[in-house]
Amino acid sequence: MQEIQKVLEAYLSARVAGDADLWLSLWDEEGVQLFPGSRASTMDVLREVTPARFEAVPVNSAKIDTANITVVESYAFAHGHFVIERIVDRTPILFDGKFLTVLKKQADGTWKLFRDCSNSNDH
Repeated sequence: MQEIQKVLEAYLSARVAGDADLWLSLWDEEGVQLFPGSRASTMDVLREVTPARFEAVPVNSAKIDTANITVVESYAFAHGHFVIERIVDRTPILFDGKFLTVLKKQADGTWKLFRDCSNSNDH
């Protein structure tokens, strides 16, 4: 479970650092992100859009609170709460939300993001 939590924390740390390469390296080759307000993004799409997205909307800070991690064979299911401070038009904006992430165990024993979805707690 600690290995899985480290991947989730690295996901946010890479986002805060604006490190698109590190962030993308955390994904399984068949990964799909279900980002709020857009279509599901495969790895080809994520490789194309992530660097520009990270640059356009910087993140000052991020905190994750994982409520539960359940491992079933080669898959781990994690859900919880997060708070991100994004910069939009030079203004810090808090994004309070929840996530459900599925990780897949790799042949080398490491875990990578396989499916990732989140949404806002704001109405």
